[in-house]
Amino acid sequence: MTDNSKAINYFDEVFEVHSDKNIPINLKYTQLRTLLEKITKDLTQNDVLQFSNLFSRLSFVCDKYNTTKKIHGFRVTANNVLHDNLKPTEEQYFTHLKYYCEFISSAYKIAVPQDLKNLYPKIEYQAIKTVSKNTRLAKLRVEILEVRADSLLCNSDTNQNEDYITVKIGEAEVNDKFASVPNFWKGAQLFLVNIEIDENEVYHPKFIILEPDYLVDISSIAECWQDYGATELNYIKSKFEELPSTKHIRLGNFANLVIDELFSEEKHSQVIFKNTIKKDFQSYPFEYTTCEDLNAEDKFKGYLRDAEMHYTNIKRVVENDFPKLDISIESASLEPAFLCELFGIQGRLDILELNKNKKSKIVELKSGGVPFPDDGVSIKPNHKSQLYLYYQLIGVLNQLGFAEVAEKTDGYILYSKIPATNLRYDKPNLKRVQEILNLRNNIILNEFYLASDIISKTKEIIESITPNAIINSPNVHQNFRALLEPKVAEFLKPINQAEEIEKCYFYSFVSFISKEQYLAKLGNGQYETNNGLANLWLNSFNEKTGVLHKVCQSI
Repeated sequence: MTDNSKAINYFDEVFEVHSDKNIPINLKYTQLRTLLEKITKDLTQNDVLQFSNLFSRLSFVCDKYNTTKKIHGFRVTANNVLHDNLKPTEEQYFTHLKYYCEFISSAYKIAVPQDLKNLYPKIEYQAIKTVSKNTRLAKLRVEILEVRADSLLCNSDTNQNEDYITVKIGEAEVNDKFASVPNFWKGAQLFLVNIEIDENEVYHPKFIILEPDYLVDISSIAECWQDYGATELNYIKSKFEELPSTKHIRLGNFANLVIDELFSEEKHSQVIFKNTIKKDFQSYPFEYTTCEDLNAEDKFKGYLRDAEMHYTNIKRVVENDFPKLDISIESASLEPAFLCELFGIQGRLDILELNKNKKSKIVELKSGGVPFPDDGVSIKPNHKSQLYLYYQLIGVLNQLGFAEVAEKTDGYILYSKIPATNLRYDKPNLKRVQEILNLRNNIILNEFYLASDIISKTKEIIESITPNAIINSPNVHQNFRALLEPKVAEFLKPINQAEEIEKCYFYSFVSFISKEQYLAKLGNGQYETNNGLANLWLNSFNEKTGVLHKVCQSI
């Protein structure tokens, strides 16, 4: 079908929706929005970029085909119809109908049919422009139009006209920790968080979150911060590593089971070690029997002693230390899971006690070691990063500003391996959280380039995983470095020894898998239905029920 034929069909569909007298205006918006999704997907079918929502796709099309940006006025109103049950006026409807037709005409280079032109209003509806000088915004979703030396030119998802916003970047004491921003690409989606707007209407956000719909596991981000350095390359490296089956993993699972048992039994005296370790073995018989660390009697007996030590420490903390810190196991939740598109993260806490009247409590269980040398209060950098991001989740849940989160939340790491000072408290500071989220942005940058099917870029990223890149802390002792470097160097060894054709296949396959993962997160913008994880929060309730209705009909 030619472009002209497609455009004519689209105009016919627009006129058909308009002419149906049985459809109220709000439903006309819904149907026309669905058609707009179809049109923009057709216009971007040959583009390699991924679009998580209509805003990003429509912005790209407007820029690519140099169309009027007024079509965003229709998009914003249609979104308000879907999400907020807005009832548009006839004046709004006919104005947006005009913008809609002009958009199709401009994109496909074809004249608007006269029967649709006859519907144009004599006086267009004018959206009320809100003036926001010297104000603050909690958050704003935008798309990058241009990356400049000290600022970003962006289009906000609430914009209904030709106005753009300027976002200041690299600003000392504001957002200079987000060193990843100059590497962002045109068309990327951002969430700006904790924003101040000055008298010139320049935006100064404290947080700049790249592609927020691509949720990264909090634990994966945290593991990029190690005693020997911090780098987003750890995220990629971990993808190629086998899932370990060691006694330490078994101890971690057992420690979690102890918590589960103590929380589920009203009388803690009923939770005894013998029954708990037996239950753990029954749950993971294959993992136990294949664990090489436990393949001898003396090794297994040593494991049982270690497991009983963890059991004793955890039980003592729950019975004695929790009450002192006002942590109630009766009102706490075990392993609640969260998706947070504001910061582009997802995670599952071990213990959470939400309390809007008093302080909320976070407890994250760790069965591994404490920092060396141990001072009784310090927390390992990966555990600290994880805890800080959990603070941000609770802030979103309780609708707290950044400064309020630490005041109204107490976060602890529970180290079950040591005999005393098991609970370690810490609270986040702005710079540290910015650094963590900047590393998350760098993860997204790598994932974007890996999924772009540019083999040279994939090769460059993979081959950058070297000992010097991974072990980048200036405080690493030379003896420790000597132990770590060979382990890191092992990562590239198979690649370096491969034939050229094998390398080419490997890099192509890595790019392919990355693209699949990217689509799983954001969905495939080339189809009329989107099945990415992001649709959980991007789609309205009516859209979700509509899809469910279609599924039920097909069964």
